[in-house]
Amino acid sequence: MEPVHRSPPEVRLRAATAGGVLRRLSASVRAVRLGRLGRHGLARQIAEPLLRVDGSRPRILVLALLATALATDARDRRSALLEEAVGVAHASRSYSAFTTLPDDLRAEAAAHLRRQRVMPLAAGFATLTARERIVVEHAAAGASVPEIAAALGVSQNTVKSQLRSAYRKLGVSTRAELVRLHRRLRPE
Repeated sequence: MEPVHRSPPEVRLRAATAGGVLRRLSASVRAVRLGRLGRHGLARQIAEPLLRVDGSRPRILVLALLATALATDARDRRSALLEEAVGVAHASRSYSAFTTLPDDLRAEAAAHLRRQRVMPLAAGFATLTARERIVVEHAAAGASVPEIAAALGVSQNTVKSQLRSAYRKLGVSTRAELVRLHRRLRPE
């Protein structure tokens, strides 16, 4: 049985969006669970603020999108949320959240995935954090890791970490692939 919340909704919302990744991940999982239990209002209260967290991790964003889709009665909105969740999951290669969906929504998400099988790679750029985008821009312009670190005022290890994350999200494994992809897509 689901525990009863004792704190007011605004405190729960602030707690869900504030703090670290683990708190947001926990909140997104809770929102999905509440949506599956039919507590749609509370699921939306928890999930919708997570959709507005800038640079949110793809796994958290996918779960928040799925929770909002579960808690939405409007079929068009639900379909749009599922399509967005599929796009983010596909770009980040993170599909495990879809196992939490009821069969009917899982089938609809699978249909969206089939339609997006050859998804435009530009969607991968949408999953990058603001800092990762800046690092990718510098790298695509030919700057070395030390040059990027100096320009951004961060350590070289930070730049390397951000590049690794961007490579994973964009599905590339070398600097040359990154440059080719960037030239081809030119994200706006």
